[in-house]
Amino acid sequence: MNQHKPRNKPLILSAGITLKHRSNRWVMKQSAIALILSWALGISSTAFGQAMRFVPPPPGLIYTSSDSGKTWFPHETNRQWIAVASSADGRKLVAADQGPRDRRNGGAHDSGGSRIYTSTDSGATWAPQWTNKSWNCIASSADGNRLVAGTFADRLYTSADAGATWTPHEAVLNWVSVASSADGRRLVAVPFGHQIYTSSDFGATWTKHDSNRLWVAVASSADGSKLVAAVQSDKIYTSTNSGETWTRQEKSPDCHALASCADGNKIVAVGLTEQIFTSADSGIAWTLRPSHASGFGVAASADGTTLATGSVMGSILISWDSGASWIPCCTNANWTSFAISSDGTKLVAVASGPEQ
Repeated sequence: MNQHKPRNKPLILSAGITLKHRSNRWVMKQSAIALILSWALGISSTAFGQAMRFVPPPPGLIYTSSDSGKTWFPHETNRQWIAVASSADGRKLVAADQGPRDRRNGGAHDSGGSRIYTSTDSGATWAPQWTNKSWNCIASSADGNRLVAGTFADRLYTSADAGATWTPHEAVLNWVSVASSADGRRLVAVPFGHQIYTSSDFGATWTKHDSNRLWVAVASSADGSKLVAAVQSDKIYTSTNSGETWTRQEKSPDCHALASCADGNKIVAVGLTEQIFTSADSGIAWTLRPSHASGFGVAASADGTTLATGSVMGSILISWDSGASWIPCCTNANWTSFAISSDGTKLVAVASGPEQ
């Protein structure tokens, strides 16, 4: 599922230059590609890095693939895309535009956020829905009709008509991640610094579980019984009873993004340490995989074979073997969220672009 600790994402410039925001400072990280280019041009890596600082970041677009991630096509226009979700067949898509940063979060605007956009043709065309909010995360049922979305400094919202109308729920919190069962009946949502919330009636009522923690990600099996959640700078927690009780997995990694296959056995986790981990036993044991992810956004097909996330180099990373190997594809962008159809053939990825 898709999730984010908002406003702390790497900014991809070009030629492998990545800027990461740490303690309100932009810290430049030069990749091997940047160093090779600086040597080829006969200039110092420092001078090269300083020159590249002024290259505008790539636009934030929506990209789709219908061949398991081999080729990608751009859609829509530059926005601060923050989350995306898909129906099981990959035809109905929903994407959230977070909008420019407002003054509450260090921005220069009195921003009311932005809109949710939906597509019924696998991403070829998109339509704005409802009203402006500071959207932060979103999840979809298998048929694409029932949606749940979380906001920054606002409430949880559910839709039963594919995003046309929305109903608010629960308190005003920073909702960072949501997940849904295939039928949309069982939902789970995590607000940063609070308890885990679950619903067994399509979001009409919610129940709190576990303790106040710095939750950053959550994912669900298709039936909603197996859940997995991540805590910032801590371990992964799992539940096998739809969130009634939770177990801290001592051998789990520190991660910021999670995705689960349909049966809840295969899980993929991406950390801010640029590492990818996979589990084949519902989150008890974990395997470090040979690749470098950005730490924001990851998705899995129903069988857990096809996986997608973003790389520190700015490309999309695709795995067709449950995470054993990864290949880069698509263009460089500040990728924030991914979704995959059940059979793994249709993928969608969104990127956050520069504020205008």
